[in-house]
Amino acid sequence: MRFTARQTLKHCLIAVAATLVGLLVMGGTASAAVTEAPDITAQPSNPNTDLVSAFTYKVSDDETSTAATLRYYCRVYDTDGTPPAAGTGWLACGTTTSADPQPASKSYTQANGNWTFEVAVRETTNISTQGPPAAYSWTQNGPVPTKAPVFTSQPEDPSGLVVNKFAFAAGAGEESLVDRFQCRLDSNEESDWTQTCSNGSLVIPVGTGQYSLGNGEHTFQVRAGTSAGWGPASETVTWTVDVPNPEPSVLLGDVSTSSWSRDISSSIATDQGEVLTDLGDVNDDGSSDFAVVSNEPTSDGYVDVLFGSGRDVGDRDFGTQDPREGFRIIPLPSSSAGNVQVYGAGDQNGDGIDDLVVFTPPLFGVLPPATLTVVYGGFSVEDLPSCPSLPVHCLNVADLDTGPDGQGYTLTTSITVGSPVGSAIAAADFDGDGTDDLVINGGGSEVGVRVVKGTERSGTVDMDNLPTDQYLAIGTTLNASDLNESAGYIATLGDLDGDGRDDVYVAGQASGINAVIYGRPFGGDDLDIPTLDPDDGFKIFNAPLTDIMFVGSAGDVNGDGSPDLWASSGNGFFGTDSDRVFTIYDALPARGSGDSLTKFPDMDPATGYVVERGGENDIALGEMPAANIGDFNNDGVPDTLVPATAQHGLDGTPAVGGAYVLFGQRPKPTGSLGVDASLTPDLGVGLIGSAQAKVGYKVASAGDIDGDGLPDFIVNGNNRDASGALTGFTTYVVKGKSLIDQVKTGKAAGVANTSAVLNAGLSTNNRDSEVWFEYGTTDEYGSSTDPESFEASVTGDAASAAVSGLAKATTYHYRAVAKNALGLVRYGDDKTFTTSNVDNPGGDPCAADNTKPGCSGYDPCKADNTKPGCSGYCAANPGKCSTSGPAKLSMITITKKIVVKRGKKGTVQVAVINAGGKAAKGVKVCVKAPKRLVKVKRCTKVGSLGSGASRTVKVKVKAKRKRGKATLKLTATGNGVGKKTAKAKVVVR
Repeated sequence: MRFTARQTLKHCLIAVAATLVGLLVMGGTASAAVTEAPDITAQPSNPNTDLVSAFTYKVSDDETSTAATLRYYCRVYDTDGTPPAAGTGWLACGTTTSADPQPASKSYTQANGNWTFEVAVRETTNISTQGPPAAYSWTQNGPVPTKAPVFTSQPEDPSGLVVNKFAFAAGAGEESLVDRFQCRLDSNEESDWTQTCSNGSLVIPVGTGQYSLGNGEHTFQVRAGTSAGWGPASETVTWTVDVPNPEPSVLLGDVSTSSWSRDISSSIATDQGEVLTDLGDVNDDGSSDFAVVSNEPTSDGYVDVLFGSGRDVGDRDFGTQDPREGFRIIPLPSSSAGNVQVYGAGDQNGDGIDDLVVFTPPLFGVLPPATLTVVYGGFSVEDLPSCPSLPVHCLNVADLDTGPDGQGYTLTTSITVGSPVGSAIAAADFDGDGTDDLVINGGGSEVGVRVVKGTERSGTVDMDNLPTDQYLAIGTTLNASDLNESAGYIATLGDLDGDGRDDVYVAGQASGINAVIYGRPFGGDDLDIPTLDPDDGFKIFNAPLTDIMFVGSAGDVNGDGSPDLWASSGNGFFGTDSDRVFTIYDALPARGSGDSLTKFPDMDPATGYVVERGGENDIALGEMPAANIGDFNNDGVPDTLVPATAQHGLDGTPAVGGAYVLFGQRPKPTGSLGVDASLTPDLGVGLIGSAQAKVGYKVASAGDIDGDGLPDFIVNGNNRDASGALTGFTTYVVKGKSLIDQVKTGKAAGVANTSAVLNAGLSTNNRDSEVWFEYGTTDEYGSSTDPESFEASVTGDAASAAVSGLAKATTYHYRAVAKNALGLVRYGDDKTFTTSNVDNPGGDPCAADNTKPGCSGYDPCKADNTKPGCSGYCAANPGKCSTSGPAKLSMITITKKIVVKRGKKGTVQVAVINAGGKAAKGVKVCVKAPKRLVKVKRCTKVGSLGSGASRTVKVKVKAKRKRGKATLKLTATGNGVGKKTAKAKVVVR
């Protein structure tokens, strides 16, 4: 290249000039040194009929700037519009050097119209160093489609789908021209055309439109285009969306009688919501308690413990709860602010009162190591200090008294504790000693699960150094060389194999290896799931392997006396699957058989039954863990609350979330069942969220909060603003009475040879209802009365029905049945009556012989006067009775052990004897029992007991809904005679 004398001089001065300019720039005194506009050496024709407008430009030959690097900046704007403001719209479009200037180029795809292109040169990125621009104006007249797109698919009319899809392509002969589409939904306005319907590619002449729509009429249009402009619009497609509602279903906000809301920072907002937990009965008042966690990004959060207290809890203000309503827990500090968790721990110290665990995990597994605090239940909330600046009482874990009489202990470990979903900690009586143990999920690459023996502890305990008789590790290694993956989910399952020990479920997070581990004594070898011995448990296989498989106890669904399992797939975390289903496994592998279970929907029908989504809409049934809520409809089969996180709203509103109360099915259905559009009252009821309260990410049992005999439960919701953004969380308490009637079978009256009158008490819970009676010679009944109608009411009602045509001298079973306007049926308890015989038409079975058992004249001592409680006892047992001296009590347990089914009643008998020479006055027998398992009358009065006399006392025991073993502690006392104690065992099955 030949340089002019001027250019040669410029190049010779570059080194000195560059140094000087650099110093001036650093000193902040540099000014623009570019003096000439660049030369535009190539440009589009005018008018331009191509889609692309290309420019080439170079530094002017007359440019005097000596900057080492020169920068091109370009802009393009509408010639007919308002010119851009000075200094705006410029974008970098190339670089060169002043020593050897090279051209640069820039291309544009502009819509048809009049445009102006400008290019300028700068010495730096600062616009103050920019020189004058060069400009070129032209008319863009590129090709545009002349034909409307053609539809290749579109929704049916009417459409029962929440998500409505269109597919379309360029018009015939224009496939090579079209590179984009615009769509318009429910509008005729030009401004409402959007390109969101394109498939994202600008080179493929096909597109799709996908819309989540509410019920009603909708319109849709599409047009094809190029960078130059848009062609004609398609004809308007008009169709109606008519998404059927689940029947029966209710809005969650309409049936939740209590709710608590908190705003939350978007920095920690997730769809999983706040942690809510059923704690059992931590204050030993006979009612279930639960916890709601506040996770705030600026602190370590805190836990509010809410007492059920057997009364309507109402809407609570967490900051003003009095000691009867609950208290607040301040956790240990952690590096993971805003991530405190709380779990029910069962009875860890064997005192019969439920305990809890507070846990704040490290942030993403970094130090400090995990620390868990076990807080024993049963303490006096009034003795706690007030929280800082709040009237509520606070338990600060850092100040927890961990001495010999302390209220808990701290458990430290070097492993990472956590779970991607569900519980990081669970409670189970793994070794069957009557005290619950802790099941801890390792959330890192350490051993998958650890089980720590429950016992009385104090101070700080290092889990890593516990002896083997207090500790068991359950690994999830794929082979000997692999690290252990964390368990994606853990759950306690009850006693599946009938050996008296609780079993646990462990799910591999990524391997798809899932197993049920049988309870066992501590002190044995650690377990590894891939090489699991059939005597130690069985596997459940899942596919695809990236799905977490949730499994939990469904209770005894098939009535064989052992718990069954529910299962669902949490594949919303790792993939999509619009065929999510919920499964009940009611036939489990026998211990030691080596058999396994297979994930639905390919499961063997002999092992259980399936509940499907029930239509074409994806509702994400069981995407999050379900909850066993006991026997909600009192038909003798346990029921389950199953989340449906993608459930549509009652008006077709997309993805508001929800949950389903699913009734356990006995006998087993012959085919799959469906929710959503296929739901029937025989299967359950849907609880539906709203656009501003998406629900279903966490569900839990709440026991019987209000003490009305109906199960209650909890559903967590995520608050949304009008744009759908997450703003906070709401915890809803749904009481059983808001969904179903309470009906109680009464005593039969007017029992005669062939007839009787059946009675029942009814609470309609403000829904129109009807009541009838089922009756027959077995508890399968077989006959029923005509329904009696009742209007909605908040007060109690009484129902009765006369039955006739009965057999004489025959025992009949009967129960009341109530059905409300939702179609939900609740069953009363089974009762019996016996018709009279032909010789006693009056109907009194004791009229002929009043001394028979069950009649008022029956004397249990007539056959054997030496039994405890009879007058001949002292003579037959001289070593145990005395007829001289002061009054002296002794007590003998007649019933050493009883077995009672959950929810049923039994009787324990004890004999109280006055072995002294004087009468004992004010005698009574009092009973202490673990309230989480059984309910008993506190004290029974005996009154005065003469010398040598005895009395048999019957203690009625009602089992609650939890399996276990209870010890009744009986104490006989009197005025000035001291006390005597005895024990009886109650096994709740």
